[in-house]
Amino acid sequence: MAKKKGKVVQMLSPENYIRQRARKLPVHECFITKGWEQSKEASIIISRKHTNGNFTVGFYLVDLLCLGVKDAHFKFNIPAYEYTDLLEYMHDSIDLEAADYRLVHNVIFAGLEFAEDYGFKPSKGFSSTMQYFLNEDNDDVELLEIECGDHGQPMYVRGPLDSDAEVKRILAQLEKTAGPGNYKYLEEEKDPSIDDDDRMYQLDPYSRMSLKEKLDLYVRQYNDIENLSVEEKRGFSELMESIVDEFIDGDKAHDLYSAFKNEAQKIAITDDLTDEFLFGSCAPDFDPSEIRMEFPRLYEQLAVEKKKTLRELKKLQKKYPETPSLCFLELNILRETDLSSYDKKLLAYAKLFPEYSLMKILNQIRLLNSSEPLAFDFSFEKSIPHFFSSRKCLNRIELFYLFMLLLFRAMVANCIEEIDAIEYLLEGFVFTQEEREMLDSLILLAKLDFIASHIDDGKLSDKLGSGEPDKLNFSADSTENSQTFQFKIQIKGITKPPVWRRITVPSHYTFLHFHQLIQAAFGWTSSHLFLFSENGFDSETIITEGADDMASFDQEELQAAEIKLSEVFKWEKQNLSYVYDFGDYWEHKITLETIIPEQISHPDCLAGKGKCPPEDCGGVGGYTNMKEILSDPRNPEYKDYASWLFLGENERWDPTEFQREEVRKRLKNIFTQ
Repeated sequence: MAKKKGKVVQMLSPENYIRQRARKLPVHECFITKGWEQSKEASIIISRKHTNGNFTVGFYLVDLLCLGVKDAHFKFNIPAYEYTDLLEYMHDSIDLEAADYRLVHNVIFAGLEFAEDYGFKPSKGFSSTMQYFLNEDNDDVELLEIECGDHGQPMYVRGPLDSDAEVKRILAQLEKTAGPGNYKYLEEEKDPSIDDDDRMYQLDPYSRMSLKEKLDLYVRQYNDIENLSVEEKRGFSELMESIVDEFIDGDKAHDLYSAFKNEAQKIAITDDLTDEFLFGSCAPDFDPSEIRMEFPRLYEQLAVEKKKTLRELKKLQKKYPETPSLCFLELNILRETDLSSYDKKLLAYAKLFPEYSLMKILNQIRLLNSSEPLAFDFSFEKSIPHFFSSRKCLNRIELFYLFMLLLFRAMVANCIEEIDAIEYLLEGFVFTQEEREMLDSLILLAKLDFIASHIDDGKLSDKLGSGEPDKLNFSADSTENSQTFQFKIQIKGITKPPVWRRITVPSHYTFLHFHQLIQAAFGWTSSHLFLFSENGFDSETIITEGADDMASFDQEELQAAEIKLSEVFKWEKQNLSYVYDFGDYWEHKITLETIIPEQISHPDCLAGKGKCPPEDCGGVGGYTNMKEILSDPRNPEYKDYASWLFLGENERWDPTEFQREEVRKRLKNIFTQ
């Protein structure tokens, strides 16, 4: 009898791992600044231990006098020796003492709540990720009395890095929330041994750069994003945030946040399926129990089985015609399967149910993404009463779609303050993992669009260099005689199963495009160096990128971005070697199977087999050993490997997995932008 395959899971990013699984790791130890009760400022370290012996460490900077959680970040899945070195460095830098988890938990949440009373939000690192590194703040954690403020009043102590504008914003906020005379303000003395530039650079590596320099670097890295290492991509994300912060009007963003939050506090957010959610303003004239039971099941199922869901939904709609919530489910399926039918049905349903909130929101999203004039206008601050009038209770799904609409609205209006307000507002609500990932993706897209608008519309043209040209903007001459190359690419040394892909590629593509294509087709992460050659490192000529000292004295090194495929591949059955990651040494055999005398618009995947090995697993030998261990949950090393791959209790590594349509979609998305 064949063995049942377990669930196959995609590896999580460190941020998503912390959001979803960090609380399941046991707390190893905690530290807090000595004398924090007197200074009212606490640096806190919390470590959690993985089953493989590694540690993830959370760092928190808490101001108990006024501003709450000022900073929060992490070190993810680091080995024990690195954790020991880190603690030694931290103890040398800060006077720390061991602490019970209950204490540090209470200090963080006391500072958070005190600051929120006066309208101060926690750092983005805390809101987006590091709040989930802490245990849930409920009755399971003993409540301790933590004194905040100066005799109960907020006291803002100006730090050496606080700008005049930041001081003005904070004091204005205290005037508004605490009231004149009900807060204190103190200037902190600067350490004369450290100048202001060094202080700022320690916190923000881009602080010494002008806006022009940031944007120049952004353009260069954006055009080469596929070739950035993991650390460089994190740096790019920090650079993006640094640029966005240059434009945000903090007062405006805070006012938008506060106004929306005030409206949200007037209603309850729940998963309950109320009549208003299912049927709109008209109560049903039939027993709604079947719809109450079937709606959540179908809503969850449509994400993975659209055709089956549509069949079951049609039967339900036939039994209960013109039910708004069922029409909403139908639109969710059509949006991903049949866009032309989606637009027609949405227009029809919007007329049929003009007061049904979800239909109003979907139609408004359609209008925002079309050239039609808007049917009605609405303000960000009053969007809840606009779409939900006098409702006292909203379903989580309604709130999710409202935030979707607000993000589209912010992108159309190019309003970075609305995007910033939404990013903080999301931390106050609970969504499913899929919903949260969708909203996070839209926020990222909105920020990228915002920066692009300031580059493309000429507002900053006097500050920007020309940057690098779009590498896929080929001239007519370069594509005039282009043909299509059909390659089979196979990782050497891997068997049971072998890992290979069959792809078609325009012959005018460069070897840099070819490298990016191979990475996408197999599922590598572009985290290491690469080279093309006839015989690996022993070849007379190598094709690579950016590593000027890679070639030995008797080798010729060519730049991948400057050599077209058609300059090297001349005949069918011609072979070439592609080596990725010179440590693990993944060598791929490339065979030109067929030359097709016609052009294609973008690469495609025709076939393939086998799952791409995980990065940094030790090459062919290490991967073979890993597969053997993971095939037997009783193996003593199984838990270590499963933890390293973030496999859940019922999840398995499936070396046979290959999803051609996912690869095709990935290639199309990358090479048609």
